Amino acid sequence: LNWTIAGDANWLNYSPSSGALLLNTSAHLIISINIATLSTGTYTATLTLTDPAAINNPQNIPVSLSILPPPQPDLIVSGFNTPGSAVIGSTITVSNTIRNQGAAAAPGFVISFYLCAGTVINSSAIKINERFIAGLPANTYDTDISVLVLPTTTGYYYLAILTDAVNVITESNENNNTNFNLIYLTSAPSQPPVNYYYIKGHIWNSNYRG
Repeated sequence: LNWTIAGDANWLNYSPSSGALLLNTSAHLIISINIATLSTGTYTATLTLTDPAAINNPQNIPVSLSILPPPQPDLIVSGFNTPGSAVIGSTITVSNTIRNQGAAAAPGFVISFYLCAGTVINSSAIKINERFIAGLPANTYDTDISVLVLPTTTGYYYLAILTDAVNVITESNENNNTNFNLIYLTSAPSQPPVNYYYIKGHIWNSNYRG
């Protein structure tokens, strides 16, 4: 048997490319790949073994190659605790937990807080604070008590949190970075009018109860 082998992909290498075999003998081929110019994806090729004198000439050998993306972080908001109502212009504290559920560490990133009309952070959302995490290893989390100063508009709104707010990290999932909680903003409770009376040298407050 006088054989030759050829491939149809430049990333597929083989050695030797030809040889001779006696009856009932075999030869070893070394097959290697070069992925330097390949991106993530699946590639196919064919190795063709030929000998015009063989009765089963040619023989095609399919080759499949899958290149997986490198491990990436995946940031989520796993906890976001906010009050159900608050007074406009007041200061509130909210507990928030950011988890990296991905397979790689995340470098530093920003978390932003917003007041939104709905469950979408768009151009009408009011940014009310932010915090920074210097980095988050894979399968770890960071919890913080953040201080938010509320705007002075009353009504129902959503407090929103957005991790990787300036989009500096490439994640395995870019669509799970937000969380929303409904909050009702009310004006400051009205105080009853204060009436003072002057009786025999004393000033009395009519609202005092004691």
